[in-house]
Amino acid sequence: MDEGAATQEPTNPLLTEATEPQRSLLELVLRSYKESNEWPIFQYPDLTLAQQPEPLDALSVLLSCPRVHYPSGMSAYGWFWVTDNRLGTPHPGDRIGLSVVGMSRIRDFALGRWAEGEINRFFDALHYVVTRELEVKPSPAAVQEIVVGSEEIRVNPLTPIALTGGLSAEELERLRTVLEHEPPTQNHTRPDPSGAGWTVRPGVSTRPYDGIWNVEHYAEKVIAEIAPPQPETEPEPTLVSSFAIPEALDYLNLVWNKCEGDDLFLFRKGTAPAILSHDCQTKQDFDSWVTALYGILCTVRIPGTDRDRRPSDIRRFLAERHPPDGTPRTDSSVAVLEAIFELRDGIQHPGAGAKQLQAMRLLGVKLRITDWEPTCLGVQARVVAALNALREDIELLDDLGG
Repeated sequence: MDEGAATQEPTNPLLTEATEPQRSLLELVLRSYKESNEWPIFQYPDLTLAQQPEPLDALSVLLSCPRVHYPSGMSAYGWFWVTDNRLGTPHPGDRIGLSVVGMSRIRDFALGRWAEGEINRFFDALHYVVTRELEVKPSPAAVQEIVVGSEEIRVNPLTPIALTGGLSAEELERLRTVLEHEPPTQNHTRPDPSGAGWTVRPGVSTRPYDGIWNVEHYAEKVIAEIAPPQPETEPEPTLVSSFAIPEALDYLNLVWNKCEGDDLFLFRKGTAPAILSHDCQTKQDFDSWVTALYGILCTVRIPGTDRDRRPSDIRRFLAERHPPDGTPRTDSSVAVLEAIFELRDGIQHPGAGAKQLQAMRLLGVKLRITDWEPTCLGVQARVVAALNALREDIELLDDLGG
């Protein structure tokens, strides 16, 4: 192997080497867990790292650690977990812990050996749970309930655990905590209804991990299961001019007027279009820009109606006139414009709800923004592309006599 290959970073972000600040946070949290048998609250590493001779900001370090997002975008898997998946905004009293992959990033020898034992117990338990399901004889008429109890795992006969009398009570409790935060088992590990220990129900989320015994293969499978490669998409739209949105609105109004005898958007060439043409350097600029665009998108006029509508009404109006298979581009264009409404609601009522998160993904807006200009330019580019696509669809309808 040549020298360049030996130092090449792994392609899986979960397997990258931790930086010194990341290692400090990893080892501080795990050492606290090892000593107390309980994961610490976030305030502990936050204040501890802030009080050391060379202070560190625990939240910044936490956010710098790699993680992969589930398709919903509402949660993620990485080196750390935080109560209720609040990785971006942990509260002082939230518990913070390490995942299996996070524990594998420890480089302190003694602590690393201890973490290795926790990791191996997880793989032993996962292998046993998967094996139990695959050994069940299926019935064509009745569902076979497969429940693996903690006592059964404690004396797991498939590993040397059974030869030593099984896991201790502390080891079993730590294993439960690990299972509760790993993708294959997190939604299937529950307290036993009888009150004696806990249970794991194997199923479609555990089965793909059959035969996996080490962190490298496990991390690759996690990526494949929760964040598979996405098909290639069209390049991100680029904005040519800061005047592109007012121009796109004017052009769309012109085409709509030709087809329907009136403007689609009722706005005066004044404050709102002027704000849309300004540079966007700060959050305040961005909020003003979104609000100005929202004010224009609220003025949609649909023939046969006597009040302002919104972009979703354009979709319904055009759907009645399109060929049966001719609305996909209209649907995606309107979805972009409707996302502006959700973004503006988030400005008025802070707090990233599910709809706002979906709108942010559609518009390319990140949760944590340090440079507002590229964010605003990206949203502008998507809006211009949506307006132009709508205009082209309307022109097509006019050509077809719609």
